[in-house]
Amino acid sequence: MRQHARVFISCGQADEDERRIAREMGTMLKRLDFDPYIAVEEQTLRGLKENIFRQLEQSEYMVFIDFRRERLGFWGKKHRGSLFSNQELAIAAYRNIEVIVLREKGVKLDGISRFTQENAIEFSDRKRISGIVEKELEQKKWDPTWRNELSLTDEAPTLVDAVRTDRDVHNNVHRYSTRFCHVFVTNRHRDKPANNCYVYLEQLTDCRSGTTRRPQTIEFKWAGYQLPNCLIAPCTSRPFDAFYRAKAAIANPSTPSLRFNTFADSTEFVPQVDGPGEYKFTFRVISENFRPAVATIHIEITEGDALGMSIKAICGESGGE
Repeated sequence: MRQHARVFISCGQADEDERRIAREMGTMLKRLDFDPYIAVEEQTLRGLKENIFRQLEQSEYMVFIDFRRERLGFWGKKHRGSLFSNQELAIAAYRNIEVIVLREKGVKLDGISRFTQENAIEFSDRKRISGIVEKELEQKKWDPTWRNELSLTDEAPTLVDAVRTDRDVHNNVHRYSTRFCHVFVTNRHRDKPANNCYVYLEQLTDCRSGTTRRPQTIEFKWAGYQLPNCLIAPCTSRPFDAFYRAKAAIANPSTPSLRFNTFADSTEFVPQVDGPGEYKFTFRVISENFRPAVATIHIEITEGDALGMSIKAICGESGGE
């Protein structure tokens, strides 16, 4: 199922009225096909790291609502804003997340709000907040169809037949039928290219024996491309050669096995998979400007047909900025 742009909802929840507004905001954003997260104040460093910071790191957008708190001074006309929410706004500003800012009438500008060009919308009627936000995100043209991440699961792997050419140690040329498995890496960002993308095989599991190996770190080859690193343009995909199966070359009629296109000049760095069976391969894609993306491919190699193999499943974890 395709995932939608994530919206971090930062607002106070000091009473039931504020909690109701947060729920209404989440419902409205879901109706518009966004993926909302309602920030709840955390009391531990672990909670901050695992919930608030992680969600802020992954979110494409933010809605910030600064509710009034206690009056500043006995006779003062200004009120303090929500300290916790303002801290979240500071992190969003640092991460350059697009924000819609609403501030309740009478809240004093403080902290980072004094320095950011946020064009805050002032409100006095809390019942109008959801409508104000909906109108604002339409004007800003917030798009629910993108994410700030790389993904290995948007497109299913494909099996492609081709004729492969190799040279042996005597420089003799051999050509033979080959079936490649191409896995696609998708840049889901709407306008940012993914720079210097590399692919590695992180783990190899024999499902029948239950054994797991971690191959030597070596770069895998992008399909139809001769360098180990590539650029993936926004909203596009590039395939890499996950593995291939070939009929034995004429000069070397050995038992067919699963093989790998790597930038290795030593067999020590090339993974070894021989014979039929079921296997799981965990690949990791790293990039200069996105978090790593990981996918595990479950395949079956059949007996009899030298090119026989099938994809049983693929599951992945996307990587954001």
